[in-house]
Amino acid sequence: MVETYLKVIDAIRSGCKWANWLDWEKGQLDEPERFNSIVTPGVLVDPSAIEWEELGKSHQLGFGPLTVKLVTMLPAQTYALDPTVSENAKAQEMADKLHGTLIKTPGIIRRTGNARPYWVSTFFVIEQTYEFRYTFDPCIPTAPLPAPQITATVTVPI
Repeated sequence: MVETYLKVIDAIRSGCKWANWLDWEKGQLDEPERFNSIVTPGVLVDPSAIEWEELGKSHQLGFGPLTVKLVTMLPAQTYALDPTVSENAKAQEMADKLHGTLIKTPGIIRRTGNARPYWVSTFFVIEQTYEFRYTFDPCIPTAPLPAPQITATVTVPI
């Protein structure tokens, strides 16, 4: 599962160059004083509630939600004619770019539900959930094969 998580992080890192912070969701927004500083814009990834299916010989296939949270600073208050309306739309543009990156990532099946915007303290969050396919293939130790012995007879006509 860690390999799957790292593939998602690598996809975000390469497709969303604006992301200054990528992390596993551990409750950083709910209790920021327990964690290091939150750097914006950032992305929190939460792979949770995976249902595993045994495929044999310790190989497993799992399906479950993958929740991704885009974290930005809380935008300024705006009014319909205020020029900062377009400035505040940048968070949605980043969320769209994040979705475009994730939907091309192996393992992502589809986005589910709605993109849910909300605020926490001084942060503005756009949360998106995806149906995700996880795989677990254990590293099976193997013994090296002995070097083959090659023998040949060469005949030359005279």
